Amino acid sequence: MDTKELLKKVRKIEIKSRRLSDNLFGGEYLSTFKGRGMTFSEVRKYEFGDDIRSIDWNVTARYNEPFIKIFEEERELTVMLLVDVSGSELFATKNKLKKEIITEIAATLAFSALKNNDKVGAILFSDKVELFVPPNKGKSHILRIIRELIEFTPNSIKTNIDSSLRFLLNVIQKKAIVFMLSDFIDEKYDKSLKLASKKFDLTGIRVYDIKETEIPKIGIVPIVDAESGQLEWVDTNSRRVRENYKINYKRNKDIKDFRRKIQIVFQNPQRSFNPVYNIRTAVSESLNARPEWSGNQRRNRVEEVLEAVKIDEELRNRRPDQLSGGQLQRVAIARAIAPEPNLIFLDEPTSSLDLSVRGEVLSLLNELQNILKITYVFVSHDLEVVRAVSDRIVVMYRGKIVEEGSPETIFKNPSHPYTQKLLAASEFSLLKN
Repeated sequence: MDTKELLKKVRKIEIKSRRLSDNLFGGEYLSTFKGRGMTFSEVRKYEFGDDIRSIDWNVTARYNEPFIKIFEEERELTVMLLVDVSGSELFATKNKLKKEIITEIAATLAFSALKNNDKVGAILFSDKVELFVPPNKGKSHILRIIRELIEFTPNSIKTNIDSSLRFLLNVIQKKAIVFMLSDFIDEKYDKSLKLASKKFDLTGIRVYDIKETEIPKIGIVPIVDAESGQLEWVDTNSRRVRENYKINYKRNKDIKDFRRKIQIVFQNPQRSFNPVYNIRTAVSESLNARPEWSGNQRRNRVEEVLEAVKIDEELRNRRPDQLSGGQLQRVAIARAIAPEPNLIFLDEPTSSLDLSVRGEVLSLLNELQNILKITYVFVSHDLEVVRAVSDRIVVMYRGKIVEEGSPETIFKNPSHPYTQKLLAASEFSLLKN
């Protein structure tokens, strides 16, 4: 590829990626890792459900009504792109190679990081690390990464995800946001993946071609393994061959279908919404898990769930920062129930709310559970809440289950020392007398 053609391609990807970055990442993307601190942004009037710890008492005294402080995260994060450049990425049956799709996704993520003033680095790997671009800032640095993704030719065509993750663990010492882009056609990388996910905020993005999910019935054809170069003649008319070809895809599809049945409500509602989306749009995002629903069905479902959680019509076109904490947590619950899941994971959903609002949210959850017949997994350190909402309690200590049973058994006759300490610390041991 000559220089002129390369620059033209880089420019094309830059324009497309910037547009996607502006549309998809209108607000700063969120990470489990915070920036260096929080900086004061503004004050606004207190609304029912706001955290009382955020009240600015000086402004409140001046205006004789409560105001709360709004803070913004002072960000300086590192984003790492782990990009698979093995031979299997040079496959396509439609318009674009998997490699080209990966390049566009990586460019979109990089420009989003540039907008947020974060550092971006890249690791290009096959069965070894082919290229390491240390994290840095600036447009010229991003364009360099894109150029490498377009024109880089690896020395090997094989894949070893384990070696790339171990390299990442060795060279990046600080916490970072990591995006891994690959078709994940490899084995025995589970251990390093777990280690990386503990140290980093790790997201895997699987890129695949539709013909990798099923093989057409076209007679006896030669098939070449892109990574080993091995050629085999395959009888695609054989039902057994076609069924075996589907096995790996079916495993992945089963996992995807299972995930559709599970939704989550996060602890901090303010941090779980895109700040540029209004409430209706934010709730409709969860319906991407229901691609079979029509546009009318999706719109009707959004209105239905917002009505169920008692969000008034006038609030539905507002942005998240225009709602109180209690209102926003109810929207989060609406978003979770919208795709009709079987199970909702509730990660301390009331811990950031006022005491007066907690009871309302718990009553709403109980009411929805009775109507929708769904299962909750409720995570909390508030034993009073745990006792009120649970049918069965599981106690975890250092990542392991140490005790389980009914609320009556756990609170009256705890057997594990950790459970006993928890109850004693919260003065629930008095209930045994």
